[in-house]
Amino acid sequence: MEDQQNILRLTLYEAVRINPTSIAALGRDDGAGPADAGVAETLEDLALYLAQLPAAYRDSRFRDLASACCEIGEIAGALGLERLSRVARTVAGLTAGDDSVALAANLARLMRLGNEALSVIWNLQDRIV
Repeated sequence: MEDQQNILRLTLYEAVRINPTSIAALGRDDGAGPADAGVAETLEDLALYLAQLPAAYRDSRFRDLASACCEIGEIAGALGLERLSRVARTVAGLTAGDDSVALAANLARLMRLGNEALSVIWNLQDRIV
């Protein structure tokens, strides 16, 4: 019991950096609907692809995992989330290899970054609207 008192809990957190001009470009009114509809639809797509990752990984559906990560990379790039885009591409590449530890670590990082990015952008959008 005495040894457990010396155990530290590490909280993994990585700040999300957003390129505001990318979000502004998505939110421009093109006459087809509300200006923020483009951002909302893009965020919904990002959330859907992120939600697919745990099951694809758990079920060893690495093609599906790679495909979802490629989509996340594209969406993140459009939103100005360069780090998220880079990590998504890394995970997609790792699905073809045999380094299961690197895949698991990068997938966990992708999930953390993705969830944080969604929270940050939704909060920004709430303040603007």
